[in-house]
Amino acid sequence: MGMIKPTGDTMLIHLCKPGGQQEGPYTLEQIKQDLAASKYRETDYWAWHEGLPEWVPLYMIPGVPAEAAPAAEGGEVPVTAQAETPAATVSAVEPAPAPAEPQPPPAETPEEEPVAARTQVSSGMPVAALEQVFMFTTGDGPAAWQSPTVARMLKEIVGEDLSAFGDEVKRDVVARCAVAELLKPDGSISEAVWRAMAAHRPALIQQARERLYRVCVRTFRIEAGTTVALVLFYNKQKL
Repeated sequence: MGMIKPTGDTMLIHLCKPGGQQEGPYTLEQIKQDLAASKYRETDYWAWHEGLPEWVPLYMIPGVPAEAAPAAEGGEVPVTAQAETPAATVSAVEPAPAPAEPQPPPAETPEEEPVAARTQVSSGMPVAALEQVFMFTTGDGPAAWQSPTVARMLKEIVGEDLSAFGDEVKRDVVARCAVAELLKPDGSISEAVWRAMAAHRPALIQQARERLYRVCVRTFRIEAGTTVALVLFYNKQKL
């Protein structure tokens, strides 16, 4: 994450929260007044202003009083949403750590499928066990979800048309990110990706840390040279 430069009250700041449209822009003074009036908490929104390379939690903007509100319950940090689509919540590039002190890395690493298995398209797992799909894309989130290539690839990976499952399979998007940095040199998922997913679905990722899920990854290109990486979570109790 790039360094956040100090911002004056005249800097225009855009806000966004999960599942919603962007709001603003607002001046820093307006945001401080709203926080003081308890209209919202500094952990409720992500923010961006000119000069920032990416969206960051509102509490990381210099001048925003961290004591304006308590941290979100359980340490959960909301993930930025660029737009709302019927099938998915679209989130920002890389969620930052919670405002509390950094936590030590988990003792358990989630169980991922063997890297060699990623050369095939199908996950080879029963669709009834699929509970969550995260999409990471270098492009626009809503456009990626509407891509016929994504729909076709999802059907080949899962084995059935995912749209038939409605809300049974949760879907979230992390948009405009550096997909090339998603994987470690050994092919496993990077810690930055785990942090992004944990910020949006903390309970799910905690259960994955406890090895209750099998995690599959597929990366491919769609229209206009956009890269997409899909991270699929299969409940091991249903396998």
